[in-house]
Amino acid sequence: MRRTLSALLAVSAALAACGPVNQGVATVKTPQFQTKELTINLKFVDNEIGPMQAAALQEFLAAANLGYGDRVSIDDPMPFGAAVRRAAISDIVGRFGLLLADAGPVLPGELPAGTVRLIVQRSVAEVPNCPDWRRPSNFEIAASTTSNFGCATQSNLAAMVADPQDLAQGREYSGADGATVVKATDAFRRRTPTAAASNGALPDIRTSKSSQ
Repeated sequence: MRRTLSALLAVSAALAACGPVNQGVATVKTPQFQTKELTINLKFVDNEIGPMQAAALQEFLAAANLGYGDRVSIDDPMPFGAAVRRAAISDIVGRFGLLLADAGPVLPGELPAGTVRLIVQRSVAEVPNCPDWRRPSNFEIAASTTSNFGCATQSNLAAMVADPQDLAQGREYSGADGATVVKATDAFRRRTPTAAASNGALPDIRTSKSSQ
């Protein structure tokens, strides 16, 4: 009996020794984000974007499925006429609900004259090594949490955050915007009731003889 108990304790100790030791109450799992770049080169002629290039840019932006948290910038090596080219690209990007950033990443490769590179930066957040079952939940002689402790909470946080870069550096609170808060309520109050078009009269519903 003692040999069996000793063997069980030895096995439990061996299992408990597997995986990292965390004797605190906070998880060691933290969301991390990585940024990917999507690029397209646009050819300008006399500082104007042609119909084919404009259509290619719209198809690129539609395929990229732009959303909140994406950062769009341009790389234009030619200073002469840069404002005109930027305005042309900004007009197309604005149709997808985003604004051009003031600055963007510097990517390798030189651009020929008259070519502007549009860059879409997209960050994706995830929690490395989750799920993690290296230290299972069993007899614990090291007073350690399981290796999977915190994976669910942190993975949910990474999935729900709108802009993954906020995980690295949060934004400063700029105060409440009352106009934005009451915008929906104000629009509802200003809307003309549907019954006002008929002066409050009920719609005339008649049944034809053919349907009787």
